[in-house]
Formats: sequence, structure tokens, C-alpha cells
Amino acid sequence: MFYDEGGAKLYDQLGVWSFSWVLDGRAIQDILVYPNPDNGLKNTPGYRRIGTTLRFYDPGLGAWHVIWLGVVTGDLGVMIGRPVGDEIWIEEKESDGSLTRWMFTEITPDRFHWKGMTSSDQGDSWRTEQEMFANRRSSKHR
Repeated sequence: MFYDEGGAKLYDQLGVWSFSWVLDGRAIQDILVYPNPDNGLKNTPGYRRIGTTLRFYDPGLGAWHVIWLGVVTGDLGVMIGRPVGDEIWIEEKESDGSLTRWMFTEITPDRFHWKGMTSSDQGDSWRTEQEMFANRRSSKHR
């Protein structure tokens, strides 16, 4: 789901988010694919939204380096991820000074809730821009 600045839902479409260990098990890569509302919600190559994240743990930092590449939008994010209680927070400071926080919440073996949030006041308040409710596919789909 994507939300506008007032919190109204812009659109809500199903997508596929795949995760796998890569680079000899030293990193996790995911690929996120979903229909593109700018192209009539087509979900075919060349029309859909697609991006990838690469995450690797830095023991010296005690955190994860996270790199997001949104190949359709041209977005590139370089973030740091850490556990916060039972959640995982991935954060970055944007070039305009705003803050971005991605949160994995309600994590179980079969699902999680993901939120993409932004703050324009140095973290005093946060606005949800995106959220996803992810469910693991059954073993016959793996």
C-alpha cells in the first residue's frame, strides 16, 4: 500500500518479494516486484515496478549495511539496519535532510509487516508512505 502526504491510500496491489542468501552466504538479497500504477498497473516486464536490496552484516559496526536500488524510479538508498526490540529498523538521512525509516515488525516464521516511513522534522514525527503485509508462500512454491 502506498499513501499520500495526508495519509490517504493511493493504491494497494499484490506484489512478490523474494529473499535469498547470496555472496557465499555473506549477504541477503531481495527482489521486490509489483504492478506500476503509472503504467495502468501492468505487471509485465518493462511495465512493472521492480527493485532489489542487498544487506550484509558489519560486525565492527554491529549493524547491517543496506543498499536499495529501485531500477524503475532510479532511487538509490544506502542505509543502516539494526534490531530495535522485536523489530528491525533500517534508516538513512536523505540529501534534503529528511529521514527515512524502513521497519520490519510483527515478525513470525510465516509473515511480517513492513513500513516505509519518512520524517521532515529530524524524527519528531513520522509519516507512513508505504506498508506491506508479507506472507511466506507454502513450500510447494519455493
